[in-house]
Order: sequence, then structure tokens, then C-alpha cells
Amino acid sequence: MNGPKVITVSGASAGVGKTRLIERLMPLRGSVTAVKAQAARGGPARVHEEADPAHGELKDTGRYLAAGARRALLLTGPPGELLALARQVIAEATTEVLIFETTALAAELEPELAFFVAGRGPAKPGAERCRRLADVLVTNVTGR
Repeated sequence: MNGPKVITVSGASAGVGKTRLIERLMPLRGSVTAVKAQAARGGPARVHEEADPAHGELKDTGRYLAAGARRALLLTGPPGELLALARQVIAEATTEVLIFETTALAAELEPELAFFVAGRGPAKPGAERCRRLADVLVTNVTGR
């Protein structure tokens, strides 16, 4: 394997359906690690691996596992450290595909395939840039 295929799913705002899109994509791929990457102020960047799909109703990482991901990770930290951590996850990947749910890093990860989920609500920082760079624009008409 020459490294995993990287797919990003970004979105205009919270609640537009990014996690739902990843759940729908999961059966179409082989061995998948799903990663939620969130920029956060304060504290060092860190990785949390979710092991329990029973958290599916409460946490995106649990929903990834319930949908068929082999691994589910949550990355949090300051933007610069977060990007370095995401690149480390890519370099150490043990699955064929990495699907990142992130608006903060979508453009910097240089994915093979980039999705952008459009929707209503206050736009996330960087959302417009992600929309312009996306390969696939998804319009969520259900609001979920």
C-alpha cells in the first residue's frame, strides 16, 4: 500500500449533515478510519480513539463505528498542531481509506476527494474556501 486514500467532508455550518454523509459513504469503501478533526483553543493537540459504537447517538466517532468504520478517531487542538497531528495519522494509517470530517483542515490535507455539505446557519471559518476547493458539493435538503 502506498498510503491511504484521503477523503474530506467539510461543511458550511454545524448540523448540515457532514456526519450523516460519512455514514452513507462507509459501506462504499473497504477498510476505513473515520476521523473528526476539531480546532480548539487551549491545551495541546491530542488523539482520542473511540472503541464503543454504542456512543452512536451521542458522538460522531461512535456513529462512524456503527456505520462500519474499522477505526474512529477524534483529533482536537490548536490549528497548527492539529494539522501536524492529522498528517501523523495519515502517515501511520493502517486502513486503505481515511475520511476526515473537518472544515478546519479540509483544504490543507490535499485529499483525493473532497466533499462540501452546504446548508443554512452561520458559516464556519474557512467554509467558503472549502466549498471552492471541493470536488463534490452536497446540498442537504432534509436538515439532518
